Amino acid sequence: MTSSRMRLLRAGQTWGGGRARLACVLSVVVAVTGVLSGCASIPTSGGPNHVSDIDTDATGGYIITPAGPASGDSQEEILRGFIDAGTGFSNDYAVAREYLTSDLKSTWDPSASVLVYDGQPTISIGQDGKADVSVSVGASIDQDGHLTETSTNADVKQTFTLVQVSGEWRIASAPDGVAIIRPRFSLIYTQQTLYFYDPDFAFRVPDVRWIANTPWAATRLVQLLLKGPSSWLAKGTVATAVPDGTQLAVDTISTSSSVTTVELSSQALTADARGRQLMLLQLQATLSGLSTVSKVQISVNDTVVPISDLGSDAPITNPSPQAARLIVDDGESLAYLSDDGTTEKIAGLADAISQLPLTSFTIRGSTAAGTTAQGLWIATGDADAPTQLTQSSSSGVSIDPHGYVWAVVGQRVKVFGPDGSETSVAQSWLGDDVISAKLSRDGTRLAILARNGSRVSVLVSGLVRDKEGKPSELVQPLTLTTLDRGASAIVWSSDQDVAILASAGNASTVTVMTVGGESTTKTSTAKAIAMTAGSGEDSIRLLLESGEVFAPRGSSWLQVATGISAIGYSW
Repeated sequence: MTSSRMRLLRAGQTWGGGRARLACVLSVVVAVTGVLSGCASIPTSGGPNHVSDIDTDATGGYIITPAGPASGDSQEEILRGFIDAGTGFSNDYAVAREYLTSDLKSTWDPSASVLVYDGQPTISIGQDGKADVSVSVGASIDQDGHLTETSTNADVKQTFTLVQVSGEWRIASAPDGVAIIRPRFSLIYTQQTLYFYDPDFAFRVPDVRWIANTPWAATRLVQLLLKGPSSWLAKGTVATAVPDGTQLAVDTISTSSSVTTVELSSQALTADARGRQLMLLQLQATLSGLSTVSKVQISVNDTVVPISDLGSDAPITNPSPQAARLIVDDGESLAYLSDDGTTEKIAGLADAISQLPLTSFTIRGSTAAGTTAQGLWIATGDADAPTQLTQSSSSGVSIDPHGYVWAVVGQRVKVFGPDGSETSVAQSWLGDDVISAKLSRDGTRLAILARNGSRVSVLVSGLVRDKEGKPSELVQPLTLTTLDRGASAIVWSSDQDVAILASAGNASTVTVMTVGGESTTKTSTAKAIAMTAGSGEDSIRLLLESGEVFAPRGSSWLQVATGISAIGYSW
């Protein structure tokens, strides 16, 4: 059997963001380097193979250009060649279409989905021209660039029909979408981030997508941005500064010059002066992940729209506590814990809750909130004593930008207003099996661990508020993954990453997941009873039952404090 040839071309975009992808990317780059020093061939696993041509240019990145069908190819060779050609997205997958009949060429939609598989496809061909192709799928991407990972690979079977055209086998029916083996996927796809705003335009909210790493990546990102946010960020969870009806007015955005011009339709001019500033910032933030983009300008009717910079009035990205804002409860008071292990007692507001047997706590501005086995407590301003909001065991407290307090109370998510009164938030899909929940610092998303039979689901839901900022609904969530029952806590470690604490026996692990991206697991440590995080993986802190606090250092964990009963951050 003969596999298809491939040509690797430099494409001009940055490598993507997923941490777990790095090893795969490096392994392929090493393979490519070996090829360049030899005979310019890249073998595919299993069976003889054609020699691959490799070309490079000065812009960086790779495009794989597979070969089309050869005369006399068998049915199996046609199928394998077609699958391999799913990596060749140039000219709207022109090479892949060579394997199809003329009728199917015009209707097959390669953009419908991407299946990321491991190993080699298994092919079974019947007497009637029908063929079943099974691949071991570990992840998939939908038409809008949303990545879904599976906790374990699942076999996916697809059915094809082959017919003879002028004595050569061609595919007459095939499922829409493409299937790409994981190492090649890691080479040619990149994690990027669309940016929207919270409804108050105070924060920039990320919406992670996966796109092909091509010279047309900027065009794809702007098209997705104009289409709007993911469904789990719908119903007003986030806002856009782009006026309704605005479209991209060109087929391709050029990123070859020092300034990237985004040509928009005339609807963009309906935005007022501040709206145009926010629209430009939204485009700049969305395109900032591409190495070929440094400065962005908006043009309408071939005329650049003059827009001044927002400066210090720009919405915040990834609001995070200062490094000195890690707080610990040493049994006597709440204190800031520095990197060198020294503590500084916090006077004033923290005194109001420091005498409680806290299991979790947080401080935001002039409000402090804490949980105990006996309930949820809040202290504001110069209060001498905290106010008890509930008398049920509570955990995972958060304070949102509008002063509302969130916590898991009796296995349900409950919300309380700044005055202490309970606020009703529609969440019928969630039920009362919540293990842990944490609100993002921008107040737009809730990360949740919820029991799902014998497993634990990791969910992220968009939050809808009324015009006064009062929470009203949790949107049907995005499911990141399902885990074993040992998962016990979830926190935000950045504006687009969550960390999950899980324990088994006498050890714990921390899995960091990008919302809409991939995940990585930190090295096991002794069993932890609590976790908190500020900004970035280095800010994660674990609390052991012994009172020791551990921080990540490379691939291991370092003890940074002892004698601590609770940990949290303030901002």
